[in-house]
Amino acid sequence: MDKDATIAEAVAVKEGKIIAVSSNKEIRKLKGRHTKVVDLKNKVLLPGFFVVA
Repeated sequence: MDKDATIAEAVAVKEGKIIAVSSNKEIRKLKGRHTKVVDLKNKVLLPGFFVVA
């Protein structure tokens, strides 16, 4: 979270890793021919962190 508590609109994921978090407009610039777009319809996305030992 940043100091202004900004809420991101979109996330870009490549090869299972988050590569960008920004506005819809900025993330759309990263969209390629084979990009899969998922509309969460105003739901919240929370990342999960897993430790494998």
